[in-house]
Amino acid sequence: MKYLFLSQAFYPAINMTFSEDKVHYSVMQYPNDENPNNLLYITKVMFDMLKIDKREIEGVCIVYGPGSFTGTRIGVVDAKILAYSLGKPLFALNSLELIARHVKGEVSAILSASRNEYFEGTFIDGKRVSEDRIISKEELLLIKHKVVSFEDISHLGLTDFEVVYPTEKIIMETSLDKIKNGLSVKDPLSLKPLYLRAEDKLFRKMR
Repeated sequence: MKYLFLSQAFYPAINMTFSEDKVHYSVMQYPNDENPNNLLYITKVMFDMLKIDKREIEGVCIVYGPGSFTGTRIGVVDAKILAYSLGKPLFALNSLELIARHVKGEVSAILSASRNEYFEGTFIDGKRVSEDRIISKEELLLIKHKVVSFEDISHLGLTDFEVVYPTEKIIMETSLDKIKNGLSVKDPLSLKPLYLRAEDKLFRKMR
């Protein structure tokens, strides 16, 4: 059985085909704004190169946010198209959880949210201990435990920061956790990108 993994929520954009015991093919790219990554095209090339029959695919995994507004939206739409056209389940992965799974201990996983704000979630050994939220640069600098990110934000002067890079092994393990626990999206076409910003501002106004 083979599965697809897609992400355009952060850099690098990722396409992977994997099974329960190995990664068959992966592409990680850093597309610029003028030449955005085409997940569907790369998936087709992957299928052609490996001579994969679409009937071999048992599920599609997508990072649905938080992350880049445009990239996340494109990735989710592409994954929904693939899951629907293949008639296979769709599994939604959280970008901050994926970052945190790369590091042991208590960490805050971070991604830039623009405007000097950051997406943040706290994890211990990859297990969530807080909800995702948007924090300011000032709030980020007050975090006492380790901060980790796929982005190099060392220039901010954090006391304990580590940049990590997405690895095939962790991506596969995180995806398989969702698959083996049957955590698919009930209706693939209903999946919406996780943006946080709009909901966060609404809750602040209600306080």
